[in-house]
Amino acid sequence: MRGWAIGRGICIVFLVGLTAGAAELQRNTTLRSGPGAYFPSLERLTSGGAVETGEATGSWVPARTAVTNGWIPAVALTPPRAGIDYSGLLNGGDAISVSSVDIAAATKGAFAASYSDRHEVDLQVAEQLEVVTVSPSLVDMLAQRLDVAPAGWPGDRLPRRPFDNTIVLSSASEALLGHAMVAHMAPDGFVQNRQLMNYVNGVGMLVGARTERYDWPYKIGVTRDTSVNGFGMPGGYILISKGYLDLIQNEAELACVIAHEMAHCSLYHGLREFKKREIHRRRDEVFAELDEITGDSSTIAIEADLNRLADTAYMSIIGGRAREDELEADLFGAAYAAAAGYDPTAMVELLQRVGGAAQADAFRHHPALAERIDALEKGIARYGLQREGQQRLDERFGMMSGRSPKEAPVTAEVAEP
Repeated sequence: MRGWAIGRGICIVFLVGLTAGAAELQRNTTLRSGPGAYFPSLERLTSGGAVETGEATGSWVPARTAVTNGWIPAVALTPPRAGIDYSGLLNGGDAISVSSVDIAAATKGAFAASYSDRHEVDLQVAEQLEVVTVSPSLVDMLAQRLDVAPAGWPGDRLPRRPFDNTIVLSSASEALLGHAMVAHMAPDGFVQNRQLMNYVNGVGMLVGARTERYDWPYKIGVTRDTSVNGFGMPGGYILISKGYLDLIQNEAELACVIAHEMAHCSLYHGLREFKKREIHRRRDEVFAELDEITGDSSTIAIEADLNRLADTAYMSIIGGRAREDELEADLFGAAYAAAAGYDPTAMVELLQRVGGAAQADAFRHHPALAERIDALEKGIARYGLQREGQQRLDERFGMMSGRSPKEAPVTAEVAEP
C-alpha cells in the first residue's frame, strides 16, 4: 500500500569467515543478546567505538564490549553513505553530523507538544507500539514450519532503481517522525489483542530479517480502521488495518502484506517522494542554520525542521504512492516473504480478493490492481521467487489470529485518499 522511509543507505553485508579481532564501528548500533533484531537490547553502541568480533552468522556478528557480550548487525561495520545526520535538508555535498543525543534532548518534548497542538493528535498513541516485544522463542516456533532461504536469496537478483541517498536522519529524529505519522494514521489506537499483536509481530520479524534493513526492530500494529489499508512509517512502524487483516486467509498472505510495507521502507520510497517535493533548503541555508546549533535558537530551528519533515511525510502518505514504487514494493515484498519461507503467490490471490472488495482503486496514484497482479505474477516467474517447500499455513493463521482459516468478509469498506 503506502510507505515512507527515511534512513541510512543500508545494504546487507555478509562477513563470511570474519576472524576474531578488534573492529571499529562505522555506525551507531545496538548490541543484542542474540543474532536478530527481536532479541533484547543489551547496550547502545556509537560509531567510532571498538568491539571484539567473532565469525559472522549470516548477517549478524558476535561482539564483545567492555561491558558485555552479544551480537551486532554486520552492517554496523560498514560506513554509511554521505548525508546529513540532522534534519535531512541537505541538497548534496559532504556529510554533516550533529549528535542524535543532543537532538533528542533538545526536541523531543518541544516537538511533541507543538505538533500535537497544531494537528490535534496524540503522539502517545505510538507508545502503544513501543511496548511491543517479540519473544525469540515465538520467532523460533514460527520458523520451525518454514524453509528459510539461504542468506541473500533472492534479493540480490532483483533489479533496483538507482538511488543516491544523500538524506540521512539520526535514529532519534526518525523515531520522532514515526511517532507523528502513527498519531495521524491511527488516531483511534490499535486492536487490543495480545496474542494477535505477538503473532503479527513475530511474522514481521521473520520477514524483516530478509530485508535490507534487517537490523531494524520493526513494530507492527493493527489499527481499528475497517478500510483496506497498510502503511510503512519512519522508524520501522508498520500499520495494517483491521479491514485488511479481515481479508487475509493465511500466514503467507499476512507475511506478504507486511513485506510489502517493509519494502517501501527499505527501498526509500518515501524518501524519493520527499526529494521530489523539494522542500529541503539550499546548502548555504543549511550551513547558516547549523552555525546556530550552539546558540539559544537551536531547539527552535531543529523543532521547525522536524515539523516541516513530519508535515511533508504525512502528505506524501496521504497522497499515495507512485506507480513505480507500488510495483517495486509488490515484487520486493514477495521476494522478502519468499526468502522467509512463504509462498509469494499468496500475494497475488490476496490482491485478487482486494480487487473484489475494492474495484475502485482506493489510492489515486496506485496502478490498477489488474496491472499490479500481472506485474507481480511475471516478476515471481522471472526471478524464480517460488520454490518447493514454501508454506501458506492456513490453519496456523486461523488459530493464531483467533478465527478459522478462510473466515474473511466478502466485501470491505475502502478508504478514500
